[in-house]
Amino acid sequence: MPISRRTALFALCIASLSAPAISAPYPEKTVKIVVPFPAGGPTDAAARILAQHLTKELGGSFVIENVTGAGGTIGSAAVAKAAPNGYTLLFTSAAHVSAGAYYSGLSYDPVKSFDGISLVAEQPVVIAVNANSRYQTLADLVNAAKAAPGKMNYAAGAGGAAITGLVGRLFLESAGIRAQEITFRGSAPALQALIAGDVEFDADLPAGMAGLIAGQRLRPLAVSSKERYKLMPDVPSIAETIDPQFNASSWQALLAPAGTPGDITRTLNAAVNKLLAQSEVQSQFEKQGLTASGGSVESFNQFLDQESRKWISVVRRFKLSAGTEASK
Repeated sequence: MPISRRTALFALCIASLSAPAISAPYPEKTVKIVVPFPAGGPTDAAARILAQHLTKELGGSFVIENVTGAGGTIGSAAVAKAAPNGYTLLFTSAAHVSAGAYYSGLSYDPVKSFDGISLVAEQPVVIAVNANSRYQTLADLVNAAKAAPGKMNYAAGAGGAAITGLVGRLFLESAGIRAQEITFRGSAPALQALIAGDVEFDADLPAGMAGLIAGQRLRPLAVSSKERYKLMPDVPSIAETIDPQFNASSWQALLAPAGTPGDITRTLNAAVNKLLAQSEVQSQFEKQGLTASGGSVESFNQFLDQESRKWISVVRRFKLSAGTEASK
């Protein structure tokens, strides 16, 4: 007996309701990547490199928006409150986690309010002196500081929750020395003071120092990472010289608001890892002093939690807060 048209349509409707929904391809519209720091810095530069290549890789449009202020917390708060749909992302640095202890009353949690997508890049902090300095090695610097406790001064180009400033304090602690911190409004004036001989050493990121080192105006004494830095292979690590356990680096990473669908974070993670394996992207990062990283969503979330615990502990140990730090 032939099936009536009405019965066939009814059966088709029932079948469509029971069939699994087919997800729309991502992204369908422009994806905004918030960078919570000013344009021109290493985090902003890395974000723009990544956005350019994600646009090509995923076929959508990835655009950068700088939402600055309060050590990156204003931009991070904006992303934490955004709809968890994959169209507002955060590209930030290690200061993202240390800010959790430095700033009181944050409206978000640096770890719980976000879903990690991928660790993107890493870079150590470099301890450097003027090229004309009498200190040829890190041991020379440490011995001189021990001989005159509190008399040596050093540059703090980025205070607050910035990793460069925190690494500088960790270095003093590990070396068992005291030195006078001179605070500047950013890396550029701190490096100028180092070149002028107004301070005896600086702890800063390699991007700003690389040209000055190549031009023989600065002498790098050590890097803060556990292993030697790929872009400065002749420079020893602090771990090699004074403290085998010393290991601290800055990093850049991509995150999404908590609750973002797993298929979106996995799509982004796969795309990021594919890009980071390309020599063109690696080369672009290296020009910014960055080493491409990558890894799974799960490994990054574990890393983010570990880094948060580590740097929050450091901030609290040194009793730093937005009310006591005079770097802004």
